Amino acid sequence: MHREVRILEGAGQWPALRDSWDHLIERRGASADLYDTCSWLESWAAVAPAHLVARLRTPALFEDGRLRALMPMIEGRSQRWTIPAIGYRPRYRVVVDEEQPDPSLLAALVEAAARSGARELQLLALPSTDPQVRPLCRVLDSSGFRVHVAEGTTECLAAAESSWEEHARRFPEVRRTTRKRRRKAQALGPLRLLRYGGEGGLPIDQGFETYCRVHAASWKGELRPLTADHRRHLLRAADQRGWVRLFVLELAGVPAAAHIWFRLGGRAISYSTVYDQRLAPLSLGTVIQWETHQAAWEEGVPQVIDYLPGKGTYKSRLGTLAPRLLVITAARRSLVTGLALPLRGTARKTARRTVHLARKVGAKVGPARSLPRSSTPGEPTPVRSLVITPTADDAPCPIERLAPSTS
Repeated sequence: MHREVRILEGAGQWPALRDSWDHLIERRGASADLYDTCSWLESWAAVAPAHLVARLRTPALFEDGRLRALMPMIEGRSQRWTIPAIGYRPRYRVVVDEEQPDPSLLAALVEAAARSGARELQLLALPSTDPQVRPLCRVLDSSGFRVHVAEGTTECLAAAESSWEEHARRFPEVRRTTRKRRRKAQALGPLRLLRYGGEGGLPIDQGFETYCRVHAASWKGELRPLTADHRRHLLRAADQRGWVRLFVLELAGVPAAAHIWFRLGGRAISYSTVYDQRLAPLSLGTVIQWETHQAAWEEGVPQVIDYLPGKGTYKSRLGTLAPRLLVITAARRSLVTGLALPLRGTARKTARRTVHLARKVGAKVGPARSLPRSSTPGEPTPVRSLVITPTADDAPCPIERLAPSTS
C-alpha cells in the first residue's frame, strides 16, 4: 500500500477530485455533511474573494492513487490556518471516508500541514458527536501541537424513528397545529406542494427562481447577489448528486412558501424556509416544514434530522438533541512554550474575521457569537475549556473531562 499526501493550492485541482471527494462524504452515514463536500466548497470558491481562494491549502491523502482524506484550510497571516467560510458555515469536519475514521489518515493530514508551515490551526465548529473529534485531538497533540478545546454553540438535531407515523406521534402539538393551519389556508383556495430537484422533480433552476421570489416577499427580504449566486451554484451541484429537494407550497396557484432540504448519507438537512410575509397569519412556513418532513421519509428513513445550529420556534419544537459544537485551536508548542493560548480571545478574533469576510463578499450575518455568553449581566462568561496533555492511546479522551471555568 502506497500513501501520498499532496498539498493542493487554490481550488484549481478540486474539479478532478469532485466525484471521489463527495463520495467520501456520502459514506459517513449520520456524520455526512453538506458543508464538507466539494460541491459546497466549490460554491464558496465561486463567490469568495480571489485572494482568499488563492490562499487555500488542502492536504489531500491518496492511497494507491485513491483519495482517502482531505483537510481544506486557508493560510492566513502569521502562518495561521483556518477554515474556508463565507458568512454562515455552521460546521467543519476533516474529510475522511468512513464514519469511524482511521487515526493514521488524520495524522498524515496534520503532519503535512505542519510541514507546509502551519503554526496554528483554527478549527471552528467541530461537532462533538462526530467520531473523528477525539482521535483528531490526540493526533494534533502527538504531532507537536498544543491543543485547546472550548464549547461553542449547540446543534439542533433529532433522531429519526423507523417510520413517519412513529416519528409524527412524537410531536402531537406540531401535527395538530399544522392541520389547523392547513384547513384555515384551504378556506382561501387550494394548497399544492411542488417538488423541484431529484428523480421525478421539476427543474431545480425553475424552483430556485420561485424560491428567490418568495424570499424577497418574506421578512428576510431579497437575497443579496453574491448570496443568490452561491446558493444557485450549490443547488445545481447538489442536484447533480441527487441531494437537494426544493419544495414550494402554492395557495390558489400563487407561491406562498418554500423550503430547501438536502439529503446525503444518513443525514437530512433542513436548510432554508421562507414564506410570503403577507400570509404570515396563515403560518404556511409551519405547514411546508411539516409536510416536507413526511416527504423526506418517503425516500427512506434518515438516521438524523439536522435543523442547523441556532434558535427558532420550530427548532425548539422538533430539535430533540442539542450537542455542542467545539472550537479547537492548536498551536505548535514552540510558540507557546507550555503556556495556554488566549483561547477566548483567539476564538473571538477568528469569529470577527469570519464576519468581516462575510460582509466583504456581501453575505448577511448576525451577531458573531463563537462562545456562550453569560445570562446575567455582570457575571463572567461561562466557558468550558482545557489544555490537552499527552495521553496513552487507551486512556480516556481529555474532552470527556471538560470542566466549567470562568478564567
